Amino acid sequence: MRVLLAFFVASGAALLSVSVTAAALSVATNSPKPLSARVTSYDIDADLNTDKKSLDATEVLTYKNVTGQPLSSIPFHLYLDAFRPQSTFTSETHFTGGIRDSESEDDYPSEKLGGITVSKITADSYGDLSREMHFTAPDDGNAEDHTVAEIHLPHPLAAGDTITFHLAFHDQFPLSIAHNGYKRDFIMGGQWYPKPGVFWHGAWNCHQYHSTTEFFSDFGTFTVYLTVPDRYVVGASGVPTGSRTTPTVLKRLTSLAKTLATSHLRPALTSPSLTAPSPHQWVQSKCTC
Repeated sequence: MRVLLAFFVASGAALLSVSVTAAALSVATNSPKPLSARVTSYDIDADLNTDKKSLDATEVLTYKNVTGQPLSSIPFHLYLDAFRPQSTFTSETHFTGGIRDSESEDDYPSEKLGGITVSKITADSYGDLSREMHFTAPDDGNAEDHTVAEIHLPHPLAAGDTITFHLAFHDQFPLSIAHNGYKRDFIMGGQWYPKPGVFWHGAWNCHQYHSTTEFFSDFGTFTVYLTVPDRYVVGASGVPTGSRTTPTVLKRLTSLAKTLATSHLRPALTSPSLTAPSPHQWVQSKCTC
């Protein structure tokens, strides 16, 4: 059940290059019915600042309790917090020639600092849960490792019920390392958004980020809006379903929309609220995993 929603952007050629993936749709994407149990549903609207190597986003996450029992708390992965001097990942990689040469926080290279900050989290019928989120370290007890956060619910989520979270978060990308980061005008986001752990074999499976880590998630659906400067090319998992930009490249986008339409994909949305100001473009991608 491992799911990766990733993107990369790089300065260069025209946006039309993102339509390449439309020619090779997966069986799952075209299936008339789900091929796996849908536990999570994500709707993410993100604005990438390519100068500051950062991202600001809102996330609407719907989680279905398929555990067969009430849940009083839900743990979340915050993977980008691995790239901090206090993290377990940093401590582990130090001994294998990792991202820094000293255990001193002052010696941690500033360009390799990364992190994710959740500024607010609410949930329908639960209210503001921002104060109910606390960092936890289920693997090694490192209180300074912030790669896992647990949210305590004011009242349990019954078996079979769903909860819809609304999150606002900020990402800071480090110099390229471990499926994340930037190099010159290239930026990659591998594990860049808050996501819940997996309730598996009667317990939560939500490990900290380790030097030999892998990623484990429930199956779900994703709709993502990513706003980037117009000069950037966007590559991402999932299927591109639309884009908007300044009038100077409207012809290219019309061509892209036609390409998407012939591939049985939904063209760009027309809501003015989703149109980014010049000279930015937004790209919508839809992924069923």
